[in-house]
This record gives sequence, structure tokens and C-alpha cells, in this order.
Amino acid sequence: MKAKHSILALAMGLLTASTLTAQTHPAAWQFFQKGNYQSYIPAANVEKVKFTDTNYDTYVYADGSINEQGQWVMKLSGYGHIGIATTRIGVVPAAWPDSLMEKYYQDGTIANLHEAHPDTSTVYNRAEFVVDEGSWRPVIFGFDAAGQLRSHYLGAAVAFDSKFVGELNENLIRPADSDQSQHYDFGYAALMHIRDVMGEDMTVVNAYGAYWGYDWFSNWERNSYMGSKYYYAQIVWRTLAQGIQDATRLINTMTLRSKVTDVSAPLATAYAQRALLRLDAARMYEFLPNDGVSSVNQAGNDVLGLTYTTATDPYDSTAVRCNRQTMVDCIVNDLNEAEALLEQTTTDDKLLASKAVVSGLKARLYMWTENYALALRYATRAIEQSGATPLTREQWLSTTQGFNDRRMPAWMWAFHFTPDCRAVESEIVNWTSWMSPEYTEGYAATPTTACIGKSIYDRIADTDFRKLSFKAPAGSALSEQVPTLGSLDECYTYTSVKFRPGQGITDQPEVSCAVDVPLMRVEEMYFIQMEAEAQQGNLVEGSTQLNKFMKQYRNDQYAFIGSSKEELVEEIFLQKRVELWGEGLNYFDYKRLNHPVTRSYEGTNFPSKYQFNTTTRPAWMNFVFVMNAFSGALENWNNPDPSNCYETAN
Repeated sequence: MKAKHSILALAMGLLTASTLTAQTHPAAWQFFQKGNYQSYIPAANVEKVKFTDTNYDTYVYADGSINEQGQWVMKLSGYGHIGIATTRIGVVPAAWPDSLMEKYYQDGTIANLHEAHPDTSTVYNRAEFVVDEGSWRPVIFGFDAAGQLRSHYLGAAVAFDSKFVGELNENLIRPADSDQSQHYDFGYAALMHIRDVMGEDMTVVNAYGAYWGYDWFSNWERNSYMGSKYYYAQIVWRTLAQGIQDATRLINTMTLRSKVTDVSAPLATAYAQRALLRLDAARMYEFLPNDGVSSVNQAGNDVLGLTYTTATDPYDSTAVRCNRQTMVDCIVNDLNEAEALLEQTTTDDKLLASKAVVSGLKARLYMWTENYALALRYATRAIEQSGATPLTREQWLSTTQGFNDRRMPAWMWAFHFTPDCRAVESEIVNWTSWMSPEYTEGYAATPTTACIGKSIYDRIADTDFRKLSFKAPAGSALSEQVPTLGSLDECYTYTSVKFRPGQGITDQPEVSCAVDVPLMRVEEMYFIQMEAEAQQGNLVEGSTQLNKFMKQYRNDQYAFIGSSKEELVEEIFLQKRVELWGEGLNYFDYKRLNHPVTRSYEGTNFPSKYQFNTTTRPAWMNFVFVMNAFSGALENWNNPDPSNCYETAN
């Protein structure tokens, strides 16, 4: 499959900022998608205004938010040419008819209008109006040089209610940077991909035979430029740090808003999202022993065991790195807050957190700390609370809903790319572009394709239907069995088709890329159960659960016959790697289990520049803070730079 247009040409376009549409009930700003730095929570855009008797345009935007007092606020901002015209802007109830706007203005019914300054070219920088709960519309009046009212424009309505609050944090994690030239900048989904290419299960192969080509993620794959002075450290840290800060803002504002509006579900979600990001950051930045670099950094400080920080402001110059227990206490506090709020409400919206999600996050947390008894408890609780069931063969291999639809019964938590967000509008800087070769407009179709590593592919039984997520070698038993939306002839062997374009549409970006992405599936909880049993020495129970899950849900001919704890944990890890391939989670198990990465072997499909073999967890799995993180507060306590500490095998 080949893209219909030039990726290189599109690289010159505007690709990163989130756009918002004016709708009766606008979609939330998607923090998991493209965005730029703003201290408020945008809700909708007002269309461009053009005065009827001039050649001057005025661009006006309306944003809904909650201020520090917990009040609803309509924020209006924009730019225009004022030369012979001035403007006054305000907010009116949505029920007011357009036909009476001029009358309402003339008789003074519309109060608190904000007037532009006629001696500047800026219409206004920002005007804020406190409103009551309900629907409101911005109104703009235009005047000629003589001060006569010549026109008015009534913008689309923005609804302020509890649903609106929920939409504010519907998808919290947004990209950390608005640099429009970086095609690995599409939010949390990009971090998922970064983590996956750091192991041995995913390789990105491209048509140009080199390690670069169009692969924007190549530096994470070849362990180059990972130090504090490079943008690759910047994008990872800022995505996490800005997400934590935004979650904190939502928690603070919604706590105030809760005095007059029930925001239990979205507030719980904000706590859960902050816990998710903190847990990810703690595990990614925690320095653990490895065979590449020492724990003593350039400043002479030993950072062994240091994780992230409890600071929520990316510019907090007092931030310090915490040990594991301090981070655990911080994360547990967030999860307990979420759990308490969810006692007051229920939701079946998988874009919001649920009790099952909170339990699932606790299960992940206690696997990290190796408290396997608690990990088992919360994984079991998450399965029971969710009511979710593992994916069937038909659901897994669906060409229209395969790993793009949160309605699947196994999904517990997800985030969504809306059709009008810039990540989707870019056509290429998004999840589908990188993960679905069947989408003809994206990177994966050039091809710069995400493939499963040959070594793990070969370990999947042919009777395991999950193997049909990847293009089989020509002439093999499965070569004609992989269900596809079109021919895979031009794709590399081992190309993944696990993640389907939206609705199975291959060439319409607004549909193909507007997909759901899984944050948590119930299958993960089953694997946590199995390993937690094994790690506690309950080998019979652990192997029984493994055999039962695999036989019932994945491969009816499966049989594990190992006898040692090491064999059982390794087999569970293998099956979990297959299960969660491409979902950004296996990195954490590689690092936790001190599992080596092997990319150089006979028949490997890793490009030569990626062919590292390690004897422990790779050094590059200890992420480095960018040099200006927290205003440079961590400079002397940063992780050592792992860049180029290994030689390729070839």
C-alpha cells in the first residue's frame, strides 16, 4: 500500500494545534491530541466575522472555562484590523433571537460590553464574562469610523453544564509542544509508540533501506540524542509534565465548581488521569541498574532508585526527585480521591474513569512496587467491577472495529481522536497514520511500517488467532489467512494490521484517523493476576490461570508445561507481550523484570542501526529529563545520558 500524496510535502503543513468547532454542545479540547499552551480550557470557536461595509476581517474566538472561583466563564479573544471600524463584544443567552440584537444593544439590554481601542490594530486581547449555567452565545457589534452601528454577528452557542465539565477532561493528555515540524508530537499516543519501539517486539521498517527514511521515532529506536540537551528528551517530559499540570488545574477548578454542579465523574477522571501520568512518569524516569551506564551522573550524584517528582508545575524550581515510596503515596492519594468520588456516581462512558479503572491503576502500581498480593487483589477487583470480557476472535480481527472502537466489551478505558482535531486534520501526525498500514494516507503506508519483531512472531503458535494481526511470510501456513481491507502485497513481512483505520475506511482522514485508542483492557488484568500468583510462589494457580485464559480466549490447543517460577513468569510475559503489542505497556514489564533486549539474531527484521543486544534492561529505558525541566531544578540529579552506550551487533 502506498500513500496517495507525498508525506514530505505534507510535512510543511500546519500539523499540531488542536482546532475546535462551534457546535450547540461542543466537544472538549482533546488533551490526548494536538494543542498549544493556554492556561484555560477552550470549548468552541466562533466563526470568522467580516464587517459588511469594509474590507477588514475580524477573527473572534469564544472559549468556555471555569475560573478560580468556580464560576462559568465565557472568554472571547481575537484579532482584526480596526482602521475604519471598532467593535464591541458581549455574551447573551442563547435563547435571545438574532433579529433583536441591534434593538437590545440600542436600549441597553446588553450590559458589560467590551469595547476595542480604535487607536490600535488589535480588536481585543481577551474579554471575560461570568455567566450562569445554561447556553450562551457571544455577540459582536461593528461600527464605522463615525461611530454608527453597521452590523452585528451572533456566534454559536456554548452550553455550560455538568456534561460540559466532563468534556473538559474527557481526554486529558495533550501534546507537550506546538512545534508544527515534529511529526512524533501527537500526545499520549506518541508516548505509547515511543515506549513500544524501545523493546524488541516492534520494529519500524521503511522503504528506503536506512534507519531514518521517514521514521520520526528512529532516535528512540537507535538510542541516539537521548540526553538532556535534545528535543527527544523535551517532548517526552513536557507531554507528561503538561498533562499532570492540566489535570491539576481541572481538579482545582472542578473542586470549586462541585459546590453548585455535580462533577463527580469528571473530577474522579481528572484524579485518575493524573495518577496515570504520575505512574507512567515514575516508572519511565526511575533509574534502575543496567549494563550500559552507571547510576552516578555527570555531577557525581548517585541517582539509583530516584523516580519522578510530586511537583505539578513544570516551572517549579523547588522540584526534587522522589524515591519510590514517596511517589507511591502520591499516586495512591489521587486514586483514593477518585475512588471516593466514584462512590457517588456511575458512568458507562469509557472516556471517563470508573471504579474498575481505578482498581486497574492500583494493580499496575503494585506490580511496579512488587507488592504482588495487592496487585492480585486489585486486578481481581478490576475484572469484577468492569464486567468486561476478553476479546473474541471476531472482535480482535474485525477489519472495521479492530482496536479502534471503545465499544468493544474488553475495553475499560480509552481516549478518542475527534474528527475536527488538528491531529486528524493533519492526516499524518496521528495514531492511525503510524499504526495502520491500511490507511492509505499515512506514514505506515509509505511504507514506514510498524512490524512485529520476527523473534516474537516465531514464538506465537499458528493456532493462536492473534498471529493473524501480522502479515505472514510468503508460503507459510498463515500467508493467505490474515484478514485485511486490501492487499498487503506491498507491505513488509510481519507488518501489523492490528489497529484498523476508523470504521474500516482507508482513505478518508476525517474518518480513518478519528479513532479510539485503548488505555486499559481487561486482558491486562488477567495477566497481572497470573504473574502475581507466580511471583508469590503459587505456581499451580498461576499456570492454571494462564492455561485457562489461553485455551478459552486465544488458542484452544495451548498448553504450558513448565515447572519453575522463572519459566512461568517468562511465559506469562511472552503472552502478555503478544496480547498488548502496540498498546504502549510492555515497556514497563521489560524494565520491571530486568529483561534484556535482543534484536540481532539470524533472520532479524530490525534495521542494522537498531540491532542492539543487551544483557539486562537497556540503559535507554531510564529516561533523561530535559535540561530545563522544572526550571533546571533537576540538573544535578538527572539520569546519565545513555546515548550510544551500546554498539550494534552488525
